[in-house]
Amino acid sequence: ENLGGKALEFLGEREIRSTAGVAIGGGKDFPMNEGELAAWYAARESIAGRDRLRVLLERYGTGADAVLEQLGEDTLLQHSGELSRQELAYMAAHEQVGRLIDVFIRRTNLAFRGLVTKDLVSEAGHCLAEPMGWDETRTQAEIAHTISVLAGSHGVVLD
Repeated sequence: ENLGGKALEFLGEREIRSTAGVAIGGGKDFPMNEGELAAWYAARESIAGRDRLRVLLERYGTGADAVLEQLGEDTLLQHSGELSRQELAYMAAHEQVGRLIDVFIRRTNLAFRGLVTKDLVSEAGHCLAEPMGWDETRTQAEIAHTISVLAGSHGVVLD
């Protein structure tokens, strides 16, 4: 049984309409085949390169359009080919990023794919500092916390 069903049961209500198979959020209008995907890329290639578009589509689904509108000049981080300073600011404003660790285990799959380094954690922490309102002490604490959580809870030991 799903969580929604359990909640309805607890409330003494019943399901009015199933949402099974209903695309929501970034799944709505997601390209379903190679032709649709090629058209999606082609319509946006004046905004960003195909590699960047692929990352944003995988990360946000068709919500990537809203992200692209916010990014402006998208400057990739020195230590990541998939994350930019502007995207981190977007995450801080729109994606419920409360801590630096959120970037690596909740908002991206970089840690899962073994693409996180100490240098990347530090760079991302410093990029998030301004949009999150962190001073240097808090930024350093976030960096240390992220490295600790990745190692202790997820087995990701950084170089």
